[in-house]
Amino acid sequence: GGGQDDGRDVMRSSLGSSVGSRLHAHGRAGDEEGQAPAKRRVQRTREKEWEHVRQQCGAGPSDKLFVLSGNFPGMREALVQRGWVEHKEEESCAFDLKWSLKTSEIDFGRLAPGQVVNHYKMNRSVTTKVGLASSLRSLKWFEEVDSDTFFPRSYDLNDPDEVDAFVEDYCVIACTGVLSRYLRDGEEMRGPRGKWALGRDFKRHVELALKVCEGYAAKCTVADLDEEGNESTGMRLYAHEWSDILGEECPVGAAWLVRGVAD
Repeated sequence: GGGQDDGRDVMRSSLGSSVGSRLHAHGRAGDEEGQAPAKRRVQRTREKEWEHVRQQCGAGPSDKLFVLSGNFPGMREALVQRGWVEHKEEESCAFDLKWSLKTSEIDFGRLAPGQVVNHYKMNRSVTTKVGLASSLRSLKWFEEVDSDTFFPRSYDLNDPDEVDAFVEDYCVIACTGVLSRYLRDGEEMRGPRGKWALGRDFKRHVELALKVCEGYAAKCTVADLDEEGNESTGMRLYAHEWSDILGEECPVGAAWLVRGVAD
C-alpha cells in the first residue's frame, strides 16, 4: 500500500509541476501579448504626432525638426541656415532637437533614440553655480584637496550659515586690505615728524584691522585643531568701526560681528 501511495504522490507532484509550468508560460505569453498592443498604440500615437507637427510647420518627411523653449535667436538662425525646420509646440515629443532653458522642460522619459536635447538628466551638481559650489566643498571627503586652493571661494546665499560665512569673509578681506596698504605704503604715510599723513583715523583703522585678523587666525587655528569653543571674539568691532573699515554702512548680516549687538 505504501508503494502505491508513493507512486500516486509522485504522479500528483509531476502533474502539478507540469500544470504550473504551463500556466506560468501562458501567463507570461499573455503579458507579452498585452504589452505588444500597448507598445503599438504608443508607436502609432508618436507617428500621428510627428505627422501632425510636420503638417503644421510645412516640413517634409526628411526634414529635421527642432523646437526652442526660450529666447535663442542665434541657435534658431544657425539651424534654419542648415535646413532645419522649427515648430512651436514646446510640449510635443516630435522633434529631432530640443533646446531649452531649463532641464525641467525636457521629458526624458519620452525621448526616443536619435532625439537630441541640450541637458543631461540629474546633473545639477555640476551644471548650476550652487550645485558646483556644493560639489567642490564635498571634494574633501573624497580627496585630500581643499577646493579653495584652486577655485574661488563660493557661497550658497540660500543657506543662512553660508550667508554668515560670506559676510565674515567679506569683512576679513576688508581688514586684510587695510593691512596690505599699510605694509605697502606705511613709510610714505608718515610725515617728517612721524605723524600719519592720512591722520589718526588710518592708524586706528590699522589697529582695528590687525585685531580682527588676529581673531580670525585664532578662530581658524581652533577649527583646524577640532577644539571646542570659538576664539572669534577678537573679530567683533562696534558698528561705526566696521563702517569706517568697510567704507560703507555696516551690513545687517554682520550683526554677529558687531559689539553690543550680538552680546
